[in-house]
Amino acid sequence: MADSDWIVVEGVNPQTAQYPLGVEAGGEEILIFRVGAKLCGIQRICPHQEADLEGGKVMGEMLKCPHHGYIFRFDSGRCLNFPGVNAEVYEVSSENDTLRVRRRA
Repeated sequence: MADSDWIVVEGVNPQTAQYPLGVEAGGEEILIFRVGAKLCGIQRICPHQEADLEGGKVMGEMLKCPHHGYIFRFDSGRCLNFPGVNAEVYEVSSENDTLRVRRRA
C-alpha cells in the first residue's frame, strides 16, 4: 500500500486520547484500541447484526462483540467462532501527534 492510502484522523492527539477511541475517517466508523504498545483498528459496527462494538472486550489480539459474543482478530478481521462473518480491520499509525489509519490489505 502506498503512503497516500493513509487517512489522517482530524482533531485527535494520539498521545492524550482515551482508548478505545471511536473515530470517523474516510467515511468509515472505526474503533481504535491500544493493545500493549500497539494501536489496532476495527470497524465500529459488528458485521453480524450491526451492533456497536465499542463496549467489546479486548482479549489479547482479539475483540469480543458485547452483544452476541462474536470474536474478531485485530490482524485479519476474521471471526473465530462464526466463520465467514469478518470485520474490516485497519492499520493505525501514530507519529508527531498525528493519528492515521488505513484499511489492511
